[in-house]
This record gives sequence, C-alpha cells and structure tokens, in this order.
Amino acid sequence: MGLKWDIGKVDGAHHPNDDIVLATVNRRRADIVRRGVLLLVCSVHPGHTGRHQAALLAADTLFNIFYDPASRIVTASDALRAAFEDAAQFAQLGASWQSALVRAAASNRESSSVLTQGTDAQAGPAAAQPERVNMIAAAAHRGMVSIAYIGACHAFVWRKGRLSLVASQSLNSQEIGFTQHKLASGDTLLLVTDALLQAIGEQRITKALRQEKSTRHIVAALLGSAVQFEAPKGVSAAVLRYDTPIAQAMLPIGLSIVVLVAAATLATALLAGSDIGDTGASGESISGSFAQWIQQLVPSFTWPAHKSTPTPSSTIAPSATPNPTPSPTGTPPPKPTSTTTTTSMSIPSSIPSSIPSPNPPPSP
Repeated sequence: MGLKWDIGKVDGAHHPNDDIVLATVNRRRADIVRRGVLLLVCSVHPGHTGRHQAALLAADTLFNIFYDPASRIVTASDALRAAFEDAAQFAQLGASWQSALVRAAASNRESSSVLTQGTDAQAGPAAAQPERVNMIAAAAHRGMVSIAYIGACHAFVWRKGRLSLVASQSLNSQEIGFTQHKLASGDTLLLVTDALLQAIGEQRITKALRQEKSTRHIVAALLGSAVQFEAPKGVSAAVLRYDTPIAQAMLPIGLSIVVLVAAATLATALLAGSDIGDTGASGESISGSFAQWIQQLVPSFTWPAHKSTPTPSSTIAPSATPNPTPSPTGTPPPKPTSTTTTTSMSIPSSIPSSIPSPNPPPSP
C-alpha cells in the first residue's frame, strides 16, 4: 500500500494524559484496501472523566461507521465525513450529559430533574466553557488524505524539508472542518493536539521530522521533546508516511535484470548459432553452453538441434547399386551385369575392344 503509520501519547508534567489516540489495527486487508488507513486523536481535558468516556464513544462510532462493510458510501472522503459528523455529535452529547450530571450532584439535585430541564442545565458558571471533545481524524487512501477536525487540533504535512499547516482550528470554534490533501511520495502527515504544539512549537516539530525517517522514531522524538520541556498537560501525536508503491507499477528490479540478461544472452547465442557452418567448433561451443545454461534455469526447455548443411566432397561417391548379397552354397552366382557407376566425373562404363574397319569399296 505504501503507507506506514504510528501513534503515541505521554503524560504531562502536572496532569495525566486522558487523550484517545487510535489508528487502523486488526482490520482485514480488504477493508483497508477499500477504505484506507484511519488515524484519530481526541484531546480530553485532564480530570474530566465524562469527557474521556465521550471520547471513547466518539472513537468507537467513528471507526465502526468508517469501516462498515454494509455502507454504500463509495469514497473514503465521504465515509470519513459521515462518520466524523456522527462521532462529533455523540461526543458533544456525551460530554454535555456528563457535565450536567456533575453539576446536578454538586447542587444536590436529582439527576433526573437536571436531564429533563435542559434550559436550566445550560445556566451557571460551568456553561461558560464549551462542553465538547476536541478531535481530529485523517483517512489516507490511494495517495489522497481526507482530514476532519473540530476544536483545538492541528494537521501538518512534511514535504521535501518543508512543514506546511493543512488543518487547524481554535479552541472556541464548534464547527466541523473538512479538507483534502494530495500526498506525494515521501510525504509525512502529522496530527497533533494543541497541547503538543504549545509545548514544543513548530521549530522543534520541524527538527524531529528532518532528523528522523521512520514514523516510530518521529513519534518518539516529538513526545520526548514534550517531556524534555516539561509540558504541563499530556500530549499526543499520530504520524503517517506515504511512499509510492513502485512494485505495483513495474516488475521487481531483480526480475527485470534477469529478464534483460536472458534476452541479451539468447540473442547473442542465436546469432552465433546461425553461423555454425562458418564458425565451426566455436559456434557449436557457444550454442551448446547457452543450451546448458537455459536447461539449468528451465529444466523442461528442450533446445532444438541445429542441422548443418553438408558440403560437397571431392572424393568419388559410392556406387548407387548396393553390393550383391552372397548366394547360398550350391547355387551358382548370377552373371554380373554391366552397370554404370556414378562418380564425380562422367566416365563410360565400357569401352569397345575393337573398332570395325569400314568395308572395302566394291571393285568395278
């Protein structure tokens, strides 16, 4: 597929890390080929148990809808948009619901009365802070990455030594953002929480991406920098690297070399074999050695035998009539008959013993 990814999170200097960071794991290969790889980072304020539960619900909703085998959504971008909207809604309701229960317990009210009085639940100082989960998700499929986000989360793309911010939103925004980005071979996608960006800044993020090549080392370098500079809150990151799948576009390099060498050797041997009558033993040696080499590579291959053209001989050819078979004992051999022997030169088979003289002219 040409995709490699890794995720990680670390506790802060003063607060534990309650973020939810997930990536595509334990999925069927058919699902990944159909939809791609999904990364998710949910930023949860430390100590808010209700928001942590809401983030878990949102993550479960996102992955189930995105990889739903019964879904009729064709593209990965549309699937991410639909899944993220439902996940964000569940996270919003879960966080608001839990916050309402906490306020009801603090004011010694019954939880049921708080849930039925939605207008009263919005009142009070606790309602000044938005009750939602900040999260960002990215789906990479066939060289295209789709990013959906809400709240204080950021997405960067590292390309040829340059860091570009492709998705970002402030903490006060409550609208869902969506963007797409075309990936080139060697690009690295980085999803981070606002806590990590505030702790180490873009300069140290750039340094980590420049020095490290594998996704695992990039995540380790980012989290290590956050620990070194004593980030107060927990930080989280997800990294994805895209490389063009060269093996799908051409034959393996080793096989290509073998094919080229075999073709060149075959052409040379055929040219040498066609001149065996002229080259003599050297031509036969070349053809024979190549036939043995081919026989070792492909045992079932049968090398066609080369038939040489006979050259005329200067010696006298044998008689066209075979030697007579000896007769059995007691049977007289047949009288030899006069036959003509074919030779390289035309020679009469018999010469008359005498030439008759012409008759004398009659006397008058």
